[in-house]
Parts: sequence; C-alpha cells; structure tokens
Amino acid sequence: MTAAGESSASLRVVSPTLDVAAITRVMGVEPTGYRVWPDATVWHWSPAPEWWEGFEAVEPVVDFLRARRERVARVLEHARVDVFVGYFAFDDLEVGAVVPRSAWEAMADTGVDVVFDVYPPGPADTDEPEPPYRKWYDVEVTDRGAPRSGRLVHLVDEDRVDPVIGAAILHALSGDTAGRQVRVSFASGNGQGGFGLDAAVVSAVRDAVTPVRLDLVRPPLD
Repeated sequence: MTAAGESSASLRVVSPTLDVAAITRVMGVEPTGYRVWPDATVWHWSPAPEWWEGFEAVEPVVDFLRARRERVARVLEHARVDVFVGYFAFDDLEVGAVVPRSAWEAMADTGVDVVFDVYPPGPADTDEPEPPYRKWYDVEVTDRGAPRSGRLVHLVDEDRVDPVIGAAILHALSGDTAGRQVRVSFASGNGQGGFGLDAAVVSAVRDAVTPVRLDLVRPPLD
C-alpha cells in the first residue's frame, strides 16, 4: 500500500560540546526549535507546514541539507546529525506504510542517519488506563500480498535495537529479493514506536528493488 497518513520531518543536530549559538553559527540559519539537556544540546530545523501528505516532508529537509553540505560536514566533527521522520497514520487498523523509493533516494543523498517514528491516531476518549503492552521489534521478509514468510529478528524490551535492525535489513536485502518486501514492525507501551538507520543502511535500501514497510502494531498483553 502507499502512505495513508501524514509526515513531518526535521534536521536534527545533537552535540555534547556545542551550544545552540555555536550550532546556529555553523549551520548559518536559526533553528525552528532546540532543547538543552545536561549532557547534550539538540538543535533542529523543520519546514513549514508541520505536516505533509505521505512522506513528502522528507524532500524540503533534504533540499535544506543539500544547500548546506559543507556546513553539515563541519558540524559533524562535533555532533551527530540525522533526518528525523515522523509518520502519523489516519487509520488505527492500518498504522504504517511503505516508504516510497523517492524518499529513500532523497534521504540517501544526504549521507546522514535517518530516524523513523510512527504514531497511531489520537487516543480514544476514555478514562481507562493504558494496557501493559510490551515493547518489541520485528524485522521480517514477506511475499507481497502473502502472509509472513520469514522473521529475521525479534527483539523484546531492548534499548539498543538500531544496529540489530539495520543488520537484519541489510541481510534481507542480500541475494535475490524480487517479489519480496522487508517489513519492520514495532510497538511500545506509549502507543508509538521507532528506530534509527545509519547512512549505509539507508543507501542500501535506496539501491535495492525491495520495498521497506514500517508498521506500528499492538503487541499482545503480558
């Protein structure tokens, strides 16, 4: 399926040594927002409007990065830089989407890491407490239009999942993948889920013929 929701995207700079003013000087533009934590400063720039159809929010962030390649290279000496993509699904029964090839091509062109978050529709109007869901992540290869055909990774209640998910995606993209789809499913107790991919994985997805789908699902109760 194609995206049935909206996305927001931003360029994030996270540095343990540079403050907001220093990052702003290097980037040459005022941030649209920032946070200062005890151990790091988080500086970010987002395009307007906040929400875009499908994954269209990615393109203006990529254009912003393309125009500042030298500045980004300088700030990378002192900070972590990534493209943050939030996806908000309209239908609670189908929370997620296939990320289009155009978005992967654009993100790979930046040469920085990408972080995905997927959000379900707003909470129901109820006073009932949130059920005790567990957090888990699956990476699996599926035949398009067919049931699940091969789970590669299953992680439960783990904090550092990004390298494992990235390695599983690279494995899924190796060999003959014609007619297949890589599906990343995730869930957490607060009703949203996400993960990050380093630039090498993003480039591999761009170069592959296999679509990658992101799904937020409701895990079983403990």
